Amino acid sequence: MQGNRKKVSSFIAAILLIAVASGIGWLFQIWNFPEANIVIVYILSVILTARFTEGYVYGIMASIIATCAFNMFFTSPYFTLSVNNPTYLITFAIMTITSVITSTLTAKVKQNAREAQEKEAAARALYHLTNRLTNAESMQETIEIAEKAMEKVIGEKVSCICFEGERQRTEKEPEVEEWQIRGKKSVLGLVRISGKTAETLSESKKKILRSMIESTAFAMDRFRSEAERLKVSEEVAQERYRGNMLRAISHDLRTPLSGIMGTSEILMGMAEKQDERYVLAENIYKDAAWLHALVENILNLTRMQDGRLVLEKQMEAVEEVIEMAVTAIGKRAPERDIAVEIPDEVLLVPMDAKLIGQVLINLLDNAVKHTTVEEEICLTVSVNEKTKEAVFSVADEGCGIAREDLPNIFKMFYTTSQKGADTDRGMGLGLAICKSIITAHGGRIWAENRSDTIYIYIADGGRKMTTKSEKILVVEDDAQIRNFITYVLQQEGFPHLSAGTAKNALSLLVTNAVDLILLDLGLPDCDGMDVIKKIREWSEIPIIVVSARDQDHEKAAALDAGADDYLTKPFSTTELMARIRVALRHLKKSGTESGKTVRSVGGLSIDFEKRLVYLDGTEIHVTPLEYNLLTLFFKNIGKVLTSQYIIKEIYGISYGTDTQALRALMAGLRRKIEKSPAKPRYILTEIGVGYRLVDE
Repeated sequence: MQGNRKKVSSFIAAILLIAVASGIGWLFQIWNFPEANIVIVYILSVILTARFTEGYVYGIMASIIATCAFNMFFTSPYFTLSVNNPTYLITFAIMTITSVITSTLTAKVKQNAREAQEKEAAARALYHLTNRLTNAESMQETIEIAEKAMEKVIGEKVSCICFEGERQRTEKEPEVEEWQIRGKKSVLGLVRISGKTAETLSESKKKILRSMIESTAFAMDRFRSEAERLKVSEEVAQERYRGNMLRAISHDLRTPLSGIMGTSEILMGMAEKQDERYVLAENIYKDAAWLHALVENILNLTRMQDGRLVLEKQMEAVEEVIEMAVTAIGKRAPERDIAVEIPDEVLLVPMDAKLIGQVLINLLDNAVKHTTVEEEICLTVSVNEKTKEAVFSVADEGCGIAREDLPNIFKMFYTTSQKGADTDRGMGLGLAICKSIITAHGGRIWAENRSDTIYIYIADGGRKMTTKSEKILVVEDDAQIRNFITYVLQQEGFPHLSAGTAKNALSLLVTNAVDLILLDLGLPDCDGMDVIKKIREWSEIPIIVVSARDQDHEKAAALDAGADDYLTKPFSTTELMARIRVALRHLKKSGTESGKTVRSVGGLSIDFEKRLVYLDGTEIHVTPLEYNLLTLFFKNIGKVLTSQYIIKEIYGISYGTDTQALRALMAGLRRKIEKSPAKPRYILTEIGVGYRLVDE
């Protein structure tokens, strides 16, 4: 409607200006002015028409009407469009062309001026909007500022809608025009104005509106990013708190459990198996071991909360993972033997070795619980030729799994409906955790029944206590653990000293001749890592870390700092004494064999002068890298060497941290020196940490 009124008014203005020009021309004719003056008056009316009307159309229309009026009123025959003098045709043509050109130029100048004004107004509006948005302190304030600025530009009510999170817009309201507020990642909201207002908006105002929307989107993105940053910060803080809590739980529970298990083991050794006291001590040990397994499962379950299991996958040799699992089960059930079958060729599989090892330990432990000593347990690794997947299989000769239990045994908190030889308590976590780990690796896990029968028998041996000359320093702040360790040392005939703080330990080292240190890391006055570094500044005395800290990077850091071995709580007296004997033998040999050209461990020996390696008296061929690796191990017999230390010594400091080449090298060497690479005799794997050459 408003547009039509503008058209009518423009048309009337053009007619009136031509009429006025005709009147002035009539006066000029009376006053005998030249016709050229009348033509100029008509051209002036055309210019004025172009100036005061919208667009080019009215200027061109005025040009044509002016030419016709001049012909009708000022050339003979008058009041007709006829022309007697042909020269007037040229005059009319020139007049028309001149009028059109001047009208066009005038309209263009006017349009340029208008556009310049609009651009200036847009720039000014955007400037003020940006300044105000910059100072906005909330999303709501941003929306309010944007609405007022847009309303000022278009002169109508504007509504801004902000989406919460990823919420999408609702259905479009009738008679409303919408513009999306697009952020960097998603649509942040909508700008809504009435449909009638949108139809009348000029292109310039639409451009201003779009620019304002972009500025608003930038400001909203800022608040959204800040909110996301705060959310991430909170999550990081929560994760840090959760990690600290887990470490605290791990330490606070492992330490007393170690004392309970160790003390009960000592009590078992003080009585005959038929004695009631032995049975009571054994029950205490089993309950503590069950509680330890429960704690480990709960910690693993917590780490895998919300299905967010972080994998540290690398190419791992399967025999190293199997070695870890079989060794762990051997400590828990020394009377049981695990049959192992692996491919003849080196098999490297991308996996998180520690987690897959935990899966195998859980499966083997489950097999041990549900079988007798005479029943076989077999761990097999093969390759599916079709899918090229590594297949791990744990099979036993137990009573099997009830048919109704098979579909459910990997569910959280599910326990089987039947009880076999094992009546231990269970919460249904172990197999559920196994499934979570395997699923995270992109694999599958299932259970089925089988029927093979192979019997394996293991005989126990005995030992006698002798008096030792080596003095051992026990550095442990927990009194129960300290008393347990010192009692074990006393029973083994080792003279010993004890300290509950780092300060007392360092004082004892200065005033006493000590041959070995058992060191806890969590000391009240100083971290055990700093104690290791201080001792290594002046002494090479063997240090065995005895700690509840079980993270691989913590173990590696302690070993790289100068520790010789690392024992995680809880531990058995058998394992503790084995580690002590290895460290002391290494101490003795390091002095007596420093000048020897031939060194031996069991049937494995190396001749440094001839650069030859022998197994059971027979020379074996090794590559230069394999020889260098063996040399490094024989120079550090019994000591745990971290993977990064081995890589630096074998490949050079510039090689990097990739362990794949080392694992392939180790797998090839083991196939030459070990009867069963998965159950090694000489070089043992410390999963996540490194390797060590045995000294027993």
